Amino acid sequence: MPAKAVRKCGTPGCDLPDFHLGPCKWPGWVVGPRKRQQDAEARADEAGPEPEAEAEAETDAGAERARRQAEAEGLTLKRTSSNQTGWTGVSRDERSHCFYGRVRRASKQVYLGCFKTAEEAALAVARFVAASPATPIPAATSRPKAAKRAAPPPKPARAKQARKAVRPPTSSPAETLLQKVGRIKAALQLDSTLSLVDAIKAANELMEIAPAAGAGYPSQCDTLLAAIGV
Repeated sequence: MPAKAVRKCGTPGCDLPDFHLGPCKWPGWVVGPRKRQQDAEARADEAGPEPEAEAEAETDAGAERARRQAEAEGLTLKRTSSNQTGWTGVSRDERSHCFYGRVRRASKQVYLGCFKTAEEAALAVARFVAASPATPIPAATSRPKAAKRAAPPPKPARAKQARKAVRPPTSSPAETLLQKVGRIKAALQLDSTLSLVDAIKAANELMEIAPAAGAGYPSQCDTLLAAIGV
């Protein structure tokens, strides 16, 4: 008579008979931490590289291909520090992580497409610039002549009518001898109580001026004022 088959425990991973005594067996309990680490590494190798690593490797490969293609075509990928990408005419969309190439022609933006790498966008910009160079600006010497011809002649200014009669300038009254002596006293800091004659004599002594023979007091005052410079 054949032996009756022993029914195993229903716990996953446990090979003990059903209704066994003690805890169930589980591979994680049987093996040590080193074995579990090896099993985790083996499962990671079977799953292959992570998607982020694959995307980074693909990006590097695309950038390298763009640089080699530029060298093969004799083009130069221009660097710049005015934007975050580091390439002239290249911008990045933060949402889609896409690089755009654009060139300005005739005061308009020309978009050259979306690329995975900044080098590919820079290559598209270099190709566009090489195929359609910028239009030279005409010399600035010809512009003033054309502007001068087109400008209308200036209109003559209208003469304004005088509303009030022009008064002749009035001459200031002549300075008196007493006023001149007062100016000399103030300039030489003489005593204000001195008389006209004494003030002129004191001023001549201070300025070391010897009056000419027969010179009157008005001429002496003029000489003193010229010497003092007031």
